[in-house]
Amino acid sequence: MNGPEHYLHAQKYATESATDKEPEWMTAHAALAQVHATLALTAAIAEFGDTKSGVGRVASDWTGWRNAGAVLSPTANPSPLE
Repeated sequence: MNGPEHYLHAQKYATESATDKEPEWMTAHAALAQVHATLALTAAIAEFGDTKSGVGRVASDWTGWRNAGAVLSPTANPSPLE
């Protein structure tokens, strides 16, 4: 699983956590969202590196990151995961 996929999973689980009726599932989905968000952030840092030096790198999966970010729309459905 790459960074953009982790990002999409984080969005999916955060949405599920917000709509769950059962507290156990709400907690489980919130935890999964946090794990995937952390992994997405780690992947982004590893891929983009330190841009403070002015040397910035281009991510090898820029299209994947751009597409994952498009899911943030309030009306968007993270269907790529289904």
